[in-house]
Amino acid sequence: MTDLTVMLCDYAEAVNGKLYISGGGWSELRGSGPADLALAVKMGLPWTDADRPVPLEASLLTEDGHEVEAGGEPVRFSAEVQAARSPDLPPGTPLDVAVAIRFGNLMLTPGGYRFEVSLDGELSATVPFRVRA
Repeated sequence: MTDLTVMLCDYAEAVNGKLYISGGGWSELRGSGPADLALAVKMGLPWTDADRPVPLEASLLTEDGHEVEAGGEPVRFSAEVQAARSPDLPPGTPLDVAVAIRFGNLMLTPGGYRFEVSLDGELSATVPFRVRA
């Protein structure tokens, strides 16, 4: 089973297996105009998933389940993550993976939204937030 933590933030970056987060942990966005935001994702993949590509997806939806679009395309992220085992790691140890997913210049109207994050094809986390005028 994968341990998954997802945090909504103003900015995130993944460098050398670590997440660098600015303005993290919010659930309310105030103001109008274009918004830049990010998802900071920390995974502990099972030992048995070493060297196996694992699909990671994130989609932005309205609170009633409609896809949010930017430039005529759904706001989505899709990639494969992979963790390697170092030779000195004790068997059974979860394999850490850090991913920063940045979304820029989103025009979000007031209301409720949620990011749905899927790992290996299964919905693994939901991150709700509200936009207020």
